[in-house]
Amino acid sequence: MADGDEDKDLFANSEFDDSVKCNWRFIATCCLFPLTNGFMNGYAWSGASLYFRSNSWSLAVLGLCSMAGFLIRVCAASLYFKLGFWLALPLALLHFGCLIPALLFPDNVVCICIQLAALSGLDMMLPNDSIVFYHYS
Repeated sequence: MADGDEDKDLFANSEFDDSVKCNWRFIATCCLFPLTNGFMNGYAWSGASLYFRSNSWSLAVLGLCSMAGFLIRVCAASLYFKLGFWLALPLALLHFGCLIPALLFPDNVVCICIQLAALSGLDMMLPNDSIVFYHYS
């Protein structure tokens, strides 16, 4: 055998299969879920600025809501890493609880700010992202 043939045989007998099987579950998990999550967050923030302007609220308050939400996000990511996936359900219920005042009082700036902070701070893609990031980076 030539040297090139021996190299091919070494790689042909590898016990690891590194090929990616492209099926609907893979496409949904890796493409559609993050895409829809990005669309929802993108529409929410562009709509929030228009909503604040239409109610004559200061955009500085929206900036503070955004900052608070991303500070919550950092804390939630570290909690997900330390405590695991089981924390996802209680924080999802907390996020839902933050939505209820905004639905009942859509003209109250405090209720809207709480919901916007929860939107970025308690994002449901965050448990998966944080655990994968901390374990594989």
